[in-house]
Amino acid sequence: MVRRTLVAAGAAVAATLLMVASAGAATTLPGKIGPNQAFVGLVNGKTGVGTHAQIRVACPGPVHNGETTHPLPHQPLEVTRPSAVAANFGNTGAHGTHISAFMGIPPSGATPPTTGALPTFWRYGVKKPIPTTINVPCSGTGYITFIPFPRDPGSSKAFVVPVDFVNVAV
Repeated sequence: MVRRTLVAAGAAVAATLLMVASAGAATTLPGKIGPNQAFVGLVNGKTGVGTHAQIRVACPGPVHNGETTHPLPHQPLEVTRPSAVAANFGNTGAHGTHISAFMGIPPSGATPPTTGALPTFWRYGVKKPIPTTINVPCSGTGYITFIPFPRDPGSSKAFVVPVDFVNVAV
C-alpha cells in the first residue's frame, strides 16, 4: 500500500513538473545537449524575439562612429530547451552534442570559438559570461549566433539573437 502511494505521488510530482516546464517560453532545467533537440539561446536572459536583447557597454562620450569597447561584466549567455517547438527555434541536428556562441553571423565554415571568444555549451541551463575581453561596438545593433556542433547541413539549425549595444556611460 505504501509503495503504491509513493509511486502515485511520484507520478503526480512528475506530471506537475512537466506542466510547469511547459508553461514558460523556455525551460531552464539543466541537461546534456544531444542530437535532434530544439533549443534557444539567451543573451542576458532574452531571446531577442520581439525586442532585441541588450549588451551593456561603457564608452565615455563623445562617442565616434565605429568606436569599440568591451562588454561590461556580469552579462550571461545561456542555452535552454524551448517548452514548445516552433519554426524559429534552433535545432542540434542529427549529430549535435554542443552549441557554440559567436559574435555576429559567422561564415558558413565557422568552427567552435577558440580561447577568448564566446562560450561553448555542453549542457542546457548553464549560464556563462560574455567575455569582457572581446571588442564590441559602443552603440548600435548586432547578433549573437548559437550554432550546434558537429554541424549537419540537412538537420541542424542555428539560433540568432539580435542585440542592441547600450552605452551606459552617456
